[in-house]
Amino acid sequence: MIRLLLTACLALALTACASVQSPLDDGYQVGDLTGTVIQLQAEYCATADPRERAFRLAALRAAGVPVPPSGACTDILSLIPDGELDIDVEQAERDRERFEAE
Repeated sequence: MIRLLLTACLALALTACASVQSPLDDGYQVGDLTGTVIQLQAEYCATADPRERAFRLAALRAAGVPVPPSGACTDILSLIPDGELDIDVEQAERDRERFEAE
């Protein structure tokens, strides 16, 4: 009898855990924020309505995008300081040549 009761409780607990919604269940994938920022920037630059621009500018700032004094239509990649990009140009050229040869 105790074994049956324990099995029933365990089954109930497992089915209850399966129905819990997690914040990651909404389909988020790594890189979604980047796509959103690029879309917001494109929409900001495409509209002339000051309210629409203010909304999109606020959304860009909320996403942590530093907006330069020259405006949000500046290339976002140019806003990243050079020290943060660790790019070996010579290695990239060698890789490109190696993969084009294959």
